[in-house]
Amino acid sequence: MGRNPYRFSFDRLTGDLVVGDVGEGTTEELDWVPAGDGAGREADFGWGICEGSFLTGSTTRPCTTGVLPILDKFQADGWRSIVPGSVVRDPSLPSLYGRLVYGDHSKSALRSAVPATPRATDDRELPGVAVSGLTSFGEDAGGCVYLTTGSGVFRLVEDDARVPCAPAAPPGDGGGGEQPPVGDGGGSDGGDGPGPPGGPGAPGGPSAPTTRPAPLRLGWKPAQRALRNGGVVVTARCRRACRLTAGGTVRTGRRTLTLRKATRRARAGQRVRLLVRLTPRARVELRRQLARRRLPLVTVGVRARLDGVRATTVRRAAIRVKR
Repeated sequence: MGRNPYRFSFDRLTGDLVVGDVGEGTTEELDWVPAGDGAGREADFGWGICEGSFLTGSTTRPCTTGVLPILDKFQADGWRSIVPGSVVRDPSLPSLYGRLVYGDHSKSALRSAVPATPRATDDRELPGVAVSGLTSFGEDAGGCVYLTTGSGVFRLVEDDARVPCAPAAPPGDGGGGEQPPVGDGGGSDGGDGPGPPGGPGAPGGPSAPTTRPAPLRLGWKPAQRALRNGGVVVTARCRRACRLTAGGTVRTGRRTLTLRKATRRARAGQRVRLLVRLTPRARVELRRQLARRRLPLVTVGVRARLDGVRATTVRRAAIRVKR
């Protein structure tokens, strides 16, 4: 139970739940519940014993009840009605991919952060983006991110201004999935944030990348026996010769464990197998979760980099661990 969960969304890749809870007198909050924890089913967000991470009416006395926020924003700092967006899965927004975008009805700036427990990380403002009277966010079938105000509907753009985004290819028969490659207009590491939003007819224009990433396809089985295999497996293929690095995390309850990275070189068009191995700690925790009839979720990220080129392409896969 929350006081006023004004907006919420589900991560289209992992199924994790994000809730924006509007406070009463002190604190606006963002709550995040991983799919492995029930994605919010019967969750208690602390109201009215708590407001945000603190006891009601306080910003110093910590709360120990229910699901605690991953972000607190205080009304003393001008926050009045927090508006959560979605975890960005639009590949044409490389600087925001995997980040939660959000804002406030009373503030012009938009922000983004990496959702995690117990607290979100890397909370920062989106440069060059200003809105008035933010009311909501949304996504289309391809993952394009839109926002609404009293003036209309706008889209966040960075590398591709086409509307709507092209839907991702569905998984093939046999349970495998393969993501389509990003075109040569991909983004680069460390780039500026997305440009100002524009209307559907004129979304602000794409930014001009300074380098070109390696178009990358990623394939995987959505459910794998990680304990038997020693980890989870993805296959990757670059259109040009590239260096591939795969890493992963596994969520078990409120804990996130990091897996061992795998690195391989691939020739142009070569499909390579990447095994992201379990650490001893992750193996013990997975065995415990499976004994409790839970199916933990492993998130794998694969990065492709061309030799001598700064830009990279990143793809992610969500894999359930089965018995």
